[in-house]
Amino acid sequence: MIIVVETAARKNSLHFFEFVKPIIDILDDAGMTFIVRHFTDITKKDIEDAEKFIFCGNGLQDQKILIEFKKFAWLKTTTKPVLGICAGMQLIGKVHGARTRQKTFIGVSRLQFLEPDPLMSRMSKYDVYELHNFAVAVPKGFKELAETDIPMAFKKDGSMMYGVMFHPEVMNKELIKAFAEM
Repeated sequence: MIIVVETAARKNSLHFFEFVKPIIDILDDAGMTFIVRHFTDITKKDIEDAEKFIFCGNGLQDQKILIEFKKFAWLKTTTKPVLGICAGMQLIGKVHGARTRQKTFIGVSRLQFLEPDPLMSRMSKYDVYELHNFAVAVPKGFKELAETDIPMAFKKDGSMMYGVMFHPEVMNKELIKAFAEM
């Protein structure tokens, strides 16, 4: 079972339809088993029972999950696959000691791949959709996989923990399906 984590400050806000619902639709179409949890509702049992986690993005002004990042210290030790999208990548970075910085971008960019990776190679397009106010540095123990003028994808060494700053639920939907099928 995959846990899709809603990262918006308010549960079931309009952000749900922009950032979570498209991921639900991709997983539904692929026949995947999943549940959706707001980040404030994740339990120890959820963490134990889940096979994988997808941390969705959220609105440009919504930084609550990054303020409360210490609640996710379990990301340091989990061996389960994790995909952090935008705010999810920032969360993974912060939990692992990386800094964020102001960097607003809205639009389409072309990725430059720096490291070969089985998940990233499943993308059919190298153009990606960005919608963010912050960038995150690559934490120690992670490899940067792709960049534009900022890190756009990273992976934790020896694990299946990924972060992407772009929104594959908008462009590159096959990346979400490929992660779910890993």
